[in-house]
Amino acid sequence: MTIKSKALEVNLASYKVDVSIDAKYAILQDIMARYFGLLDRLNTFLKELSHPYRNWAFIVKENRIL
Repeated sequence: MTIKSKALEVNLASYKVDVSIDAKYAILQDIMARYFGLLDRLNTFLKELSHPYRNWAFIVKENRIL
């Protein structure tokens, strides 16, 4: 992906965060471990939930699906 806007590039670089899923959600991951497709979606949801800059629209939408 090529970013043509220097301002956008700087903005994305300053807000890029390595996100790890909060340990308090490990029990959910253990329960869903047998269901690989659902586990993948759950992990995506939990990463967004654990992100410091949460995308609440995505979280609400995914929560309705799960």
